[in-house]
Amino acid sequence: MDPVVHVKTNNGDFYFDEIVVTLPLGCLQRHTVEFSPSLPYELNQAIKNVSYSSLEKIFIAFPTAFWHESSQSGMELPDKDEKVVHLPHFVHYLRSLDDNRRPWTIEMNPLSFNPASDDSTKAIVLITTYGACASHLASLLQDLKQNTPEYVQAVGEFFRPYYSLLPNYQSESLDCRPVAAIATNWKNDPLTGFGSYTNFQISKAGSSEDRMSIDNDIRTMRLGTPERGIWFAGEHTAPFVAVGTTSGAYWSGEMAGVKVLRENGLLRQVNWEKQAVI
Repeated sequence: MDPVVHVKTNNGDFYFDEIVVTLPLGCLQRHTVEFSPSLPYELNQAIKNVSYSSLEKIFIAFPTAFWHESSQSGMELPDKDEKVVHLPHFVHYLRSLDDNRRPWTIEMNPLSFNPASDDSTKAIVLITTYGACASHLASLLQDLKQNTPEYVQAVGEFFRPYYSLLPNYQSESLDCRPVAAIATNWKNDPLTGFGSYTNFQISKAGSSEDRMSIDNDIRTMRLGTPERGIWFAGEHTAPFVAVGTTSGAYWSGEMAGVKVLRENGLLRQVNWEKQAVI
């Protein structure tokens, strides 16, 4: 007899022949849902072993992309058809610029692709951080509502030591003051599993044996428990080239769907799947 999966929820009980579990890795690690009987030991260990990131993203918008303006140096803006010399696309600050802060790691990525454009929506800086810095920022914003002047000011003040190093920054210029900001708070979100996505920590991948162990753990999660009709999908089960990405999560869902069809004799050609999981 084919397995029947019984799912109990606050809204009632449901029965399925097969299910695909797409919970974030952090939710699985925190046992947000219970499996009865418990998942196989190897699968539980794989879920436990793979590290889960605390990365956060912050978007800060300005009236104009002042870092591309050349008027400060006495040069005229180039025509749209001319090539433009940009600052490095990614700026990586290894140490804090404020003596009162820890040596946090912060990356800054200007998202303005066309400095000659009048479209102010492109005057955005993306900042990524993690760990202690992300936790500290979350504590600063926890009592503030998004889309309020107080929220934008708090984000702007916190990251000013970094974006103030962009070319042409002038503290008194309105063009250099944030007009909007939004920061993720995945670390404190139970629906994300209190994190962002799978990562490969150096301490857990320092040797070839460690890296092989992580690879095997991801393969184990990707396999699921077909004998019980339980499959897993999500960025943590994606092909290795796409682990930790939205596209990888989507890809893993397609792979899980193919496996369900194959197990039920509804699909014969799965060559693309074999290539995807290498």
